[in-house]
Amino acid sequence: MAGAAGGPGVPWWNVLALLRAARRSPFYRAECRQPARFLPVLAGAGLAGLVFLVVGALGGFCCMFVPLAAMVLSVPATLLPAFLVAEGLLGEIEADTAEGLLLTAGDRTEVLWAKLAARLRGWRVVVFAAAAVCPAAGGLVGGMVGGEANDGEVLTGLLAGLAIGAASGALAGLLLAGQALTGGALATVMVLHWHRRAAGYAMVSLVTAGMTMAESVAWGVAGVVVLSVAMETGRGGGDAAWVAVALGLLAGAVLLALRVLVVNWLLPALLMRYAAENMDRLLLAGR
Repeated sequence: MAGAAGGPGVPWWNVLALLRAARRSPFYRAECRQPARFLPVLAGAGLAGLVFLVVGALGGFCCMFVPLAAMVLSVPATLLPAFLVAEGLLGEIEADTAEGLLLTAGDRTEVLWAKLAARLRGWRVVVFAAAAVCPAAGGLVGGMVGGEANDGEVLTGLLAGLAIGAASGALAGLLLAGQALTGGALATVMVLHWHRRAAGYAMVSLVTAGMTMAESVAWGVAGVVVLSVAMETGRGGGDAAWVAVALGLLAGAVLLALRVLVVNWLLPALLMRYAAENMDRLLLAGR
């Protein structure tokens, strides 16, 4: 099946190639001409907020590792793109034009990736803004800190801040783009399954909450392991601070790499492959 393979000549796991092919597709141009609906997206964001409040409160009783920062950063970066993508499919389902997707001779993978890419085209502004603002903010803060410490170190602080900000901006842009793909793919599957805005939004929010809490637990466990090893090193006469910093950087790099590979690359690819293979069946099930 072409949908299972990811389109003609494109492996299902090659997300970048699939996106490039989608942007050349006539389905992409057709989707770009469709009007965007933002009111349901705002309503969905409110629903997602309620879901996360409940899940976060329950998580606080059973697990001490639910960092607020992870919740704040991951939620909008996943859910807002998800709701934008969901509206594209929901609009066709509600207008009874989904039959056109069933009748088209186009590859299902091409159709779904084109719809996702078209709905997320505005998200590039957010990604590029994050990548651009971080170096500027880092340079400003670095220069101020350097100036406060020593008048002669302003340039050093500025350059250090720019370097750190550039690295942070690149990482932020990568994670924002990855989260948008994850949210969009998740929304595609949920809308095909549920065919209703409230149910689709609720399921996307619940799954995103579960992924966020699992990631928070992983970071918390890694932190406990690092601190435990550092404390043992200190009791043995070693440099506990150096061990904590070194292991912390290593653990952070490993977790971030796994996050990008699994959550922001393989998961969207698998979800979109499943959606393409089952699109006709799922759309017909709701008629």
